[in-house]
Amino acid sequence: MSKVEQNVIDAIDSGNVTKANQAIKAFQKTKGATDKKLNDYFSQIKEMDSNESEEEYPAIVEEVVDVSFESKLESLIAQGDYNGAIALAKAEGSKEDVKSVQAIIDAKVEGDKYAKIDEFTTLANDFYNKGAVTKATSYYNQILSVDPKSEVAKQGLINCENYGKMETRGAKKGDRTMEELLNLVKQAVVYARELSTQEGGSTVGRRSNKLGKRLYALIKKQ
Repeated sequence: MSKVEQNVIDAIDSGNVTKANQAIKAFQKTKGATDKKLNDYFSQIKEMDSNESEEEYPAIVEEVVDVSFESKLESLIAQGDYNGAIALAKAEGSKEDVKSVQAIIDAKVEGDKYAKIDEFTTLANDFYNKGAVTKATSYYNQILSVDPKSEVAKQGLINCENYGKMETRGAKKGDRTMEELLNLVKQAVVYARELSTQEGGSTVGRRSNKLGKRLYALIKKQ
C-alpha cells in the first residue's frame, strides 16, 4: 500500500471530511487507484459527510402537546366553558363521561353560587352597619338575584327599610344602634334556620360567626 493511499485511510479514520477529500484527490493520480478502491473510499467519505451534516443541523423535535380527551375537558371546565365541556363529553366520551362532567359542573356552579352569596352578604351587612343603606339594599337585592329564596336577603331589606324610617323620625344615634342590634339578632335567627335546613351549612356557619362578632361589638357600645 502506497503512502498516498495510507493518507486516505488515515483521513477517513480521523473523521475529517475535508482532509479525506484532499487525500482521495491525491490518490486518484496514482497507479494504485483502482475503480473499486476509489468507489469504496468515496462511499466512506460520503457517509462521513452525511453524519457531520446531521450533527451540525440536528432534527427539530416538536413539543408534545397533550390533546387527550381528559386534558381537553379539564381545560374547558377551568375556562368556565361548561357548554363546551358537555358537548365534548357527548361527542368523544361515553354516557358515564357525560354524567361525570355534568356532576363536576353542577358542583362548581353551586360553589360559585354560595361564594357570590357569601361575598354579597358580607358587603351588604358592612354597608348597613356603616349607615350606607342604599348600597346595602343594592347588595341584598343582588343576593336575591342569585338565590330568590334567601331569607337573609329578605330580612336585610326589611332592616334597611326600618333603618330609613328611623332616620326620617330623627332618632338619636344610641337608639339607632340599638335598632341595628335588634335587626342583627333577627338576622342571627335567620342564619340559624338556614344552617339547620340547607346544604352548605359550613358556608352559613361562617356567616353566623361573622355576625356574632358584629353583635358583640354593638353590645359593647351600649
